[in-house]
Amino acid sequence: MSKVFSFYFSSTKEKLISPIEILTPKKEKIVLPKLRYLGFKLPKNMDNKFLRKIGEDSMKIRKIKDLYIFALADGIGWRGNGKENFPTPSPAKKAADIFTSLIYKIKPLDDLEYFLRFYFSLANKKIFEFNLKRLKNEKINFWNIDYAHISALLALIKGNKIFYGLIGENSVLVIDKKGKIKHQSKKIDWFYQNYPFKDFIKKLDSLRKKEFRNYYDMERLGRKYFRNKLDANYIPYGYGVLTGEKDALIYVIYDKLDLEKEDIVLLFTDGFLPYLDEPEFKKIIISKDKKIIEKFLKEKRNINPIKFGSEFSLFIYYHF
Repeated sequence: MSKVFSFYFSSTKEKLISPIEILTPKKEKIVLPKLRYLGFKLPKNMDNKFLRKIGEDSMKIRKIKDLYIFALADGIGWRGNGKENFPTPSPAKKAADIFTSLIYKIKPLDDLEYFLRFYFSLANKKIFEFNLKRLKNEKINFWNIDYAHISALLALIKGNKIFYGLIGENSVLVIDKKGKIKHQSKKIDWFYQNYPFKDFIKKLDSLRKKEFRNYYDMERLGRKYFRNKLDANYIPYGYGVLTGEKDALIYVIYDKLDLEKEDIVLLFTDGFLPYLDEPEFKKIIISKDKKIIEKFLKEKRNINPIKFGSEFSLFIYYHF
């Protein structure tokens, strides 16, 4: 009998107000709290209720007979205009919920590999419809007026096989009963693989000179010129997220592998990544004790809320 644990942690207060160093157009360095950099006013009371409200992760699980369906989505930090409070929920959170909620609305196909592709295509279409209705005729500026977009992961486990698709920063990790890593999903860095780095730097410098007006613009330029972009031969050269744009689907990575008895599958959003480097991480996970795992996660966040304080969602599946 398989066992599944799920965990969700919102961002810590320390993480949201941790300083971010920014280079201004005049090459001057300034420091802003993270929430302020995102373009929102700092609230007077940043309690736990507030921190959970601004979360942009979404996670859902469904079991149909011997099929487990896991859906994870991470809304890409929403941006403001500098004068408003963080919206609750944000457009990015709503897009994340659109992706994960589909597991309850459509019936899985017998061909699970095809179903993965169908699911991502349908989810991307739904996000397109959401963005179209939300933005209406507004011209996007790739900052506070922009497509709601997400990193996303869908995993299907049936019998001794796992099939998954992912785009963006979410991850799949499989370890054996002794803690040895058997599989780790890879983020394909299209910048380096299909876009010569010196050409990328040259183009970015050119864009910076033309459009770099304030300290937000470096991120804005990345969204404008490299998000879901393809070259003349339809080869990706930027980074992929689900926005509703058709070209985003080319960035989805699909994989499948066999599972052996007592393998452990971890599915998580990027905020969980710092925990993987901790010496006791594998020992804690193979304990199969939810209380021990939760204690480990909380203690790390309390000791170092900057390093471990990002929002994250985590599924742990124990295969027996």
